[in-house]
Amino acid sequence: MGLEPRHGSGDSVEPSPEYATFTSAAYVPTTDGEAAQATAGWLEAQALHPFIREVSGKSLARLALQPGESVLEVGCGTGVFLPGLAALVGRSGRVVGLDHAPAFLAEARNRLAAADLSEAVDLVEGDVHRLPIDDASFDAVHCERVLMHVEDPAAAIGELRRVLRQGGRAVVAEIFAAGATMETPDPDTNRQIERSLVSGIRNGQMGIQLRRLMIKAGFVDVDGEVVGYFETELDQDEADEYARIARELAAQGTLDPGRSEAAIAAVEERRATGTHCGIALMVLVSGRVPRGDRDGD
Repeated sequence: MGLEPRHGSGDSVEPSPEYATFTSAAYVPTTDGEAAQATAGWLEAQALHPFIREVSGKSLARLALQPGESVLEVGCGTGVFLPGLAALVGRSGRVVGLDHAPAFLAEARNRLAAADLSEAVDLVEGDVHRLPIDDASFDAVHCERVLMHVEDPAAAIGELRRVLRQGGRAVVAEIFAAGATMETPDPDTNRQIERSLVSGIRNGQMGIQLRRLMIKAGFVDVDGEVVGYFETELDQDEADEYARIARELAAQGTLDPGRSEAAIAAVEERRATGTHCGIALMVLVSGRVPRGDRDGD
């Protein structure tokens, strides 16, 4: 179920390909180069996860890129998605990757150089709320696991629409944090612990809010799908985080100590017996900019 960067003491990041505490803190601009570099490393590892790879494949299919088209990747991170975009639009196309973090862009630049794509992809530092890009500049825009962390998702989606040409397509993929759960004998206690686990995400409902926000921003033909992750193994760091949160809630008086310890024991029992089951959900939503009066623009 772990999909976000884990923070330890002093906001240092501990990357893990399978887990990280649910938090938006790692996506706030920082001058802490070590923390930013660690988050970049975590993004690299997470990109290999089958769940994320499935989401990426479905996003590419929805983008339906053609040779010669232009595409913007908003929140490109370390550039994992950029080579695939470049391959689809070809040398006659245009690919731009945008991110707010210089450390991420540095990693993306290295990736592109290694793939001989430095001339094929431009990298831009910028804020999703105020994209440093002219109106109607792109045929397609892709944005994944970004809006869940930003201050104003509606404004960001408005920016995605602004930079698209008439008929341009947008594909946005976001986690539905409330949908991440695991089977336990005390669902009420588990829900309380899980709510605390995902409380670090700024916009935990983002996945299920995408359709409404894209329609309100003026996109048409808005459609989507859910991609699920069926988890059969719980890593030790996930179990440790669950136990830490459960005991913190008990210490604060918001959770009965006995039920807290019972929930922890149940998680450990399922790990030990190989009976753990958890799920996580991501929502992909696509839409296009209307083509003038034919769509009521």
